[in-house]
Amino acid sequence: MGSIYDDKNLVAIVGNIAAGKTTLANHVKNRFGFDIGEESVSDNPYLEEFYSDINNEIRPSESAYKLQIYFLLSRYSVHDIGQKSRNSTVLDRSIYEDANIFAKNLNESEILSSDNYEKYLNIYGVVSEILSPPDLLVYLKTSVPELKNRVAKRGRDYESELAEGNNEYLEQLNKLYENWIDNYDLGRKLIIETDDLDLAGNSTDIDFVLNKIRKSLEE
Repeated sequence: MGSIYDDKNLVAIVGNIAAGKTTLANHVKNRFGFDIGEESVSDNPYLEEFYSDINNEIRPSESAYKLQIYFLLSRYSVHDIGQKSRNSTVLDRSIYEDANIFAKNLNESEILSSDNYEKYLNIYGVVSEILSPPDLLVYLKTSVPELKNRVAKRGRDYESELAEGNNEYLEQLNKLYENWIDNYDLGRKLIIETDDLDLAGNSTDIDFVLNKIRKSLEE
């Protein structure tokens, strides 16, 4: 068994909306000295338009296609930088979720048209072939009630419907996540149930999860 510092590693933190990906990615960065590849949210020009379409039940929505292409290319860029870096890198979300969870769900929900979904998958097929899979995929498994609590706590205006409305969207995403994780075979994966963990402020919980990640990389 080697040390986490002996080799360059690429770790992807994955999970549903508000599962704690960014929080954990920052802990990995600070504890192990990894670079961090962060999900682009605040500067996304299509996110508010997309949530507006969702709330107004506009189907199909052109904003959905623009949003997914933006995320796809953004996550490709972040992953590519991480795999080319001399340093170990932790990714806050992965390009694989983009296709297997979010774009798929939008198509199944008739928000992303079949034509746009096919165009999206063609682009995903090209860019994903260029990338090397992460050395470790860490899935933060979180129940829908807990996700709603966390969405409400972080108070983003465009996410208010997720916290206040019904659970259908988050439930569908969770189902897609479970199916994807069950069939994920690109490399090593680590599943962490987070409902009873406080990764934002409990040092014992933080140490518990970071030790699991360290051991998985060192085995």
